[in-house]
Amino acid sequence: MKAVAVTIGAYVIPVFAKLAKPLQDLVHWFNALSEAQKQTIGEWIAYAAIGATLLGVFLSVTAAVLASLPSLERLRLDLQL
Repeated sequence: MKAVAVTIGAYVIPVFAKLAKPLQDLVHWFNALSEAQKQTIGEWIAYAAIGATLLGVFLSVTAAVLASLPSLERLRLDLQL
């Protein structure tokens, strides 16, 4: 089992190392910004997170309503009889 982990790790570690470089660059870039710029970016990220959450809720509710339409139509037809 340990040999398998070492073998897989030999291939995975370089991938993580390649991914770490752009993240380090991003952190250095962000740290070089002024406090006002950092504040603005933080606010926009918060707005985007809230917007994504609201969009997800809206899409879930819309899907549920659309999925229930056939059942509501059957109920309407049953009540007419």
